[in-house]
Amino acid sequence: MIILGIARSAAKVIRKYSGDETASLDRMAAILALKLNTWLIIAATVLLSAFTGRLFESLIAMGVFVALRTNSGGRHMPNLDLCFLVSVSLFLTIPYIPVNNGWFMILFLICLIIFTMNHLAIARDNSKFIRVCLILLLSVIDPRHIIILACTAQAILLLRKEVIVYAE
Repeated sequence: MIILGIARSAAKVIRKYSGDETASLDRMAAILALKLNTWLIIAATVLLSAFTGRLFESLIAMGVFVALRTNSGGRHMPNLDLCFLVSVSLFLTIPYIPVNNGWFMILFLICLIIFTMNHLAIARDNSKFIRVCLILLLSVIDPRHIIILACTAQAILLLRKEVIVYAE
C-alpha cells in the first residue's frame, strides 16, 4: 500500500494548506492514488524500457492495452501496488515474447471470441466494440506481434471467475 500511503500524505498536506475542510480526505487520497499510480506506471515503463532498448515497443504495448481497457473494461488488481508491478512488468515483457504465425492466429481468434462475448454479456455501446475490433485488426499489420500480445493480456482480464476453468 505504498502508493496509497503516499497519496494519503499528499492529501493531508493539500487539505492543510488549502484550508478546505469540506473535502473528504479518503476521497481525495483515493483520487490522488489513482493518478499517481497511472503516472508511476508511465514513468517506470518509459525509463526501464529506454534502458533495455525497447522503448518504442513498450509504448505500443502500453498504448494498445490502455485503449482496449478504456473500451472494454476488465478485472482489477486487489491493490494499486500490485497493479503497478503487473502493469510495468507486462509492458516491459511483451516486446521480448516471440510469436510465430500459427500462435498469432490462435491468439487472434481467442481475443476475438473473448472481446465479442464480453460485449454481448455487458451489452455495451457498439462504438466501443467497433474500436476494440479495429485495434484487434491492427495486430494483423504488426510484424513483431506486440499488438496481439497486448490484446491477449487485456482479453485475459475480461474473463470472469465463472468462465475460468481450473485444471486439477
